[in-house]
Amino acid sequence: MFFSNETVRRILLAAFGVFVFMGLATLGYGIYLAATTEIDLQNVEGLEVNGFTAIFNGLVDIAIGAMGFVAILKNKKFLLYLIIIMLAGAVVMDLLILVVTVTSTRSFAVTAKENIKRQIVERYGNNADELAKEFSLDIDNHQKKAQCCGFSGDPSDNLFLKTPWFKKVNANPSNKTLKERRLPDSCCLVAGPKCRESESLKEAREKKYVFEDDCLSKLNSSASLNMWLTIFQMLFAAIMQSLCIALMVKWLLDPSSSASE
Repeated sequence: MFFSNETVRRILLAAFGVFVFMGLATLGYGIYLAATTEIDLQNVEGLEVNGFTAIFNGLVDIAIGAMGFVAILKNKKFLLYLIIIMLAGAVVMDLLILVVTVTSTRSFAVTAKENIKRQIVERYGNNADELAKEFSLDIDNHQKKAQCCGFSGDPSDNLFLKTPWFKKVNANPSNKTLKERRLPDSCCLVAGPKCRESESLKEAREKKYVFEDDCLSKLNSSASLNMWLTIFQMLFAAIMQSLCIALMVKWLLDPSSSASE
């Protein structure tokens, strides 16, 4: 035969060791995402992102790797059959996660832009509404932390001119000679008139008065990176799992196998 049982055994042990390592890495990444990803945008509809899918997937990989290791070392048929079933289920799960990730990332790119623009125009600076007030704080905190300005996806489009904030800060000015406030301080590299009163957002970015990047563009870039990382991980896992299934079936069907009941 092409592979001896001992060779198959060693390959499977190595493969299940890879599953444990990959599961630990995925689990750690999921915990990091759950703890840090856009937590300041938790009140912004359409931008809810978390790492719980990665945590679940990591735990599954760790369980398969550990149980597969035990099954090969113990050489028990019922354990081997159980691992084959688990691996088949994991392949299906990986493919589903792959499809959902690609679909949701594309959906984010299409729908999030209009959704966040609508929310900013309707809610930013509306301190009479408690939820809108929290929303405004989330937007300010995110712009400061991510060092970006605006959520239009267009570096020259200043949505803040259409918000309750703009109407409020420019109502009844004490000095009629003062220029209108056009940008919140959370957009500014250094808070001051050059930033706050910038008539052209694009020009203000070029002159380094405000943060260079649009926040939605940065979020789209992050979502695309996560999508490609997930695609690579899911495809690699599915290939490894399929290989393990084939090798374990060969092991069980080989008459020379010494697997016990």
